Amino acid sequence: MVSALTKAGSGDSEKLVATMEGMEFDTPKGRMVFRKEDHQALQSMYHFKIKADPAFADKLFLSGSIRADNNSGLASGLAYFPQVNASYVISKESFFPTAGHISSLRLRAAVGQAGLRPGYGAAQTFFGAAPVQVGGTETPALVLSNTGNNFLKLERTTETEGGFDIGFLNDRITAQYTAFHRNSKDALISVNLPPSAGLTGSVYQNLGAVTNGGNEFGLNATV
Repeated sequence: MVSALTKAGSGDSEKLVATMEGMEFDTPKGRMVFRKEDHQALQSMYHFKIKADPAFADKLFLSGSIRADNNSGLASGLAYFPQVNASYVISKESFFPTAGHISSLRLRAAVGQAGLRPGYGAAQTFFGAAPVQVGGTETPALVLSNTGNNFLKLERTTETEGGFDIGFLNDRITAQYTAFHRNSKDALISVNLPPSAGLTGSVYQNLGAVTNGGNEFGLNATV
């Protein structure tokens, strides 16, 4: 429960100061609750990964994995990131022409996800001790030193790519081509807060999406 609440500062640069055990704010997404704790804890992260790599007739190769991450600073719990890729050495098929300059040809495709976690404290709210004047008397209090967002999630990126590897003249000359498309959602953005909010200068939020793509080409030769 809040035992005392006041504001300290001058002009527009005032900060919310409270002598309290906890604070609650109503937001469009629900109620955010801040609590003062008597212990300290470090942010921790752990993950596990399962992977399989089967091959068929030494020409079709598959690989799949799933990774699970957890971050003690987020309330979203485990986040899963799957990945699958395949390659097909079509030049090993009996119908592939053996005459000519092409000595090998591999087709490949992949799709997978990855996550970007926020920095330490981005989802957590911290208070610092500071003296304030209440009724002409200096009183110990708590000053908001970091505004966290307990609705914060990992930024998730999904990438899809396809391409081929080709060899000429008994692989003395090789070339690689890859086309990719990458889409990130729940992008982690630092948003400035108005001074009238009585909070700190900024807070991280999951806003918008970022999309990009491109083509890559490589050429190698042995002389």
